[in-house]
Amino acid sequence: MTLFDNDRQQEAADDALPGLERIARVTTPLLNIRSGPSASFDKVADPLKQDMRVKILDQDASWTKVRFSTEGWVSSKYLSKL
Repeated sequence: MTLFDNDRQQEAADDALPGLERIARVTTPLLNIRSGPSASFDKVADPLKQDMRVKILDQDASWTKVRFSTEGWVSSKYLSKL
């Protein structure tokens, strides 16, 4: 299951609860974290490791902005929303 499986219904439910943190789990062994929502952007930190939990900050098509020790963009297909 990917972050976008539940699509707009889940996003609407999340938006209805403004104080609720949205958390996701990394589902691939190593996930690059980038400065923008595309593989053409520079890496901003060491890759995230499988099963790490990250806070979701924003979404743009197939990319998600997250925070762990730093903020950056990752491919949404390697996240599972918790």
